[in-house]
Amino acid sequence: MTDIIEAHDLSWHYMPLTADGQPVQALNHVSLSVRQGEFLAVTGATGAGKSTLCLALTGLIPSSVDGFMHGQVLVNGDDTSQVAVADIARHVGYVQQEPRAQLFSITVEDEIAFPLENMGVHYDQMDRRITETLNLVSMNEFRRRKPTALSGGQMQRVAIAAALVGEPDVLILDEPTAALDAAGKSEVFAALEAIRSQRPITIVMAEQETDWIEQCADRVIVMDEGRIIRQGDPALFADEPELFIRNGIELPEACEMAWELNEAECQVESAEGADSSGNVDDANGGHAYHAYRFATAAEALSTLNNGGLAALGGHPAEFLAPAVSAVSSDVSTVSASSAEPGATAPIRQFAGAIAGSDTLPEENSTFSSPAAPSNADSVHALHLTPVVHAKASSMPPPISPSPPSLSVSAQSMRTEEHNPSNQSGPSSQPISSQQQQHSPHRNSPDRQLSSGIVISHLCYSYDDSPAFSDISMEIPGGTFLALLGRNGSGKTTLAKHLNGLLTPTSGSVTVDGLDTSKHPIGVLAQHVGMVFQNPDDQIFCSSVRDEIAFGPKSIGYDDDQVRQLTDDAIRQFGLRNLSDAPPATLGYGDRKKVAIASVLAMNSGIIVLDEPTAGLDRATADQLLDMLSELNAQGVTVIIISHDMRAVARTCSHAAVLDDGRLLGFGTARDILTDTALLSKAGCAVALAVQASLALGVEPHEAAMTPGEFAMRFVPVQSALRTPHAPSTLSVLPSPSSTAVQLTQPEFPAMHAQTGAAQVEPPAAPTSECRDER
Repeated sequence: MTDIIEAHDLSWHYMPLTADGQPVQALNHVSLSVRQGEFLAVTGATGAGKSTLCLALTGLIPSSVDGFMHGQVLVNGDDTSQVAVADIARHVGYVQQEPRAQLFSITVEDEIAFPLENMGVHYDQMDRRITETLNLVSMNEFRRRKPTALSGGQMQRVAIAAALVGEPDVLILDEPTAALDAAGKSEVFAALEAIRSQRPITIVMAEQETDWIEQCADRVIVMDEGRIIRQGDPALFADEPELFIRNGIELPEACEMAWELNEAECQVESAEGADSSGNVDDANGGHAYHAYRFATAAEALSTLNNGGLAALGGHPAEFLAPAVSAVSSDVSTVSASSAEPGATAPIRQFAGAIAGSDTLPEENSTFSSPAAPSNADSVHALHLTPVVHAKASSMPPPISPSPPSLSVSAQSMRTEEHNPSNQSGPSSQPISSQQQQHSPHRNSPDRQLSSGIVISHLCYSYDDSPAFSDISMEIPGGTFLALLGRNGSGKTTLAKHLNGLLTPTSGSVTVDGLDTSKHPIGVLAQHVGMVFQNPDDQIFCSSVRDEIAFGPKSIGYDDDQVRQLTDDAIRQFGLRNLSDAPPATLGYGDRKKVAIASVLAMNSGIIVLDEPTAGLDRATADQLLDMLSELNAQGVTVIIISHDMRAVARTCSHAAVLDDGRLLGFGTARDILTDTALLSKAGCAVALAVQASLALGVEPHEAAMTPGEFAMRFVPVQSALRTPHAPSTLSVLPSPSSTAVQLTQPEFPAMHAQTGAAQVEPPAAPTSECRDER
């Protein structure tokens, strides 16, 4: 099969970011060939050079981007530096990382028609091809809508359709699924597979969604600092997981599960069979080591469900019992409606198994909560929150203080098919307008914590199109809440009501005692900071430093306080070398950092982030989530909108599920993320760890939520000293109630414009003994 794309010794430098700066190298002697009809996946950390490579393969580099190029790119035999971009576009479709940047027509239909008009397609054929293409991405019902009125995920689908409708020979996609829900991702890859089955098309996709890469790609290349450091078939994920972990790339969920199980086995073996010199001796009672290799979720479930768990030492029930008995018997029963606000503390070793009855909660339900463990330094931070049940005696107490009590109106929770088992009742923290006074000037850079949010019978419509239907919920201060649901379910619309960007059509939203419809955005900004999904929606200053300083200055901090807050944010996000650069010229990952830093610098008691991890590599995303967890540990209310279910499981204490403008579920993260019927109805992914737990006969409220938790729960632990390995640092940091733990915010690695790779400290690799035995 012939090569349709060739890159020979390709290097690219962007123009200097500042007048006295140096050119920024983005590609470093890249040589690459892509066969006709091949699906090539490009992965790597944020800033590794993936987007720049995509630009080069479309001909936009060097024709339309300022910089310096060395080497050559051939597409269909044409040298991209010698052929007009318009000519290349007849054969190459391109989907940018940010869809709004390429959508400009009045309606979705016009957007899809535009490339066909340029190609001279007859009108009779045009309408048919528009309909077929929109159906491929499930957007035909929106063909009369304005693209700018769509959700971020819906705009992404329109952009993909616009690139596909011209039937290109080559399709270049830059993070096409970053803003899509689970169903949307599935539909995009299914559409690509359908097209590939109908006609030859070459696909080059830069992507962090490794689960789909593993299933659909023919070949994978791994980039770092503008270089290709490894390439091979998708089996690389299962065969060389350390390669991806070391480079900050998230493994496919099944590969992460296998890696976690192998690491847990390795630790048990080392602990049980090591002599005084540290050598493992199975003859002296060492635990036999079992190597697990899962390439897909189906393979993982099949292996574990068909005797694979026996190799781990037995049925999970054998390990739940000692975990339960290990819990302190010093228990006090607390009414759910009067529980003190807080969140879960870390769970010791694997003893976080939560057992309970299947009884649905009643209004006066209770739960048990012992004192937090005294030796907190040795505790592993797994975020296991208690499930509220009617009978406290039927549920062993968790090793943590109780989470904040959440209240949801019965009317907003009614559904025809599903009744989630969430606590319903009066809020533990009634909010009044007298609880927090507003001052136009800040006397101190100390953060003012939130007393809570009350949403009462909220309804909202866009141009007579209803977005909400009678939503009511109360969110106590100090909660870490995830808003979940498919694209277009109303998550972002709800978030915009919290800081007054939108005001209710009917009903009310009260934040810290302030009715958002009766106070200007400038006042509400002192209470609620919001990071939009697209960083370009809130970046406008001439330098990174000015951008970050703008917020604190606008809400009344004095010059010294503004300087202090700005310097702290620049340091924490690793932006020191970019502080004088115009933020609009930075790469997507760095622009996202600037947008988040500019909001966190305002010291708001409530922080709302729309898809904060979209487009970021796993290492960078985890650093951000760790920072948010630490802020939450200090009492800050954090609300994230996310399709990243692994991130939600690792960090959030609570979750709310929206679907078509209705609130389907609201409760602890464990309640929501283990409710497979609820998640399926809302178009959300069910974690593999949950699926595996349920397949093994574990009750939903006992299911593990992450691969690391699954391994810690089900690998037999004979040593009380077993500790989690490096990737489990993705777990949750201590919650607001864990005041004894002193936390220091991590500093983000510095990144250069467009690509300059981050210097991230790699997680600890497996011990040589374990690596050899594999």
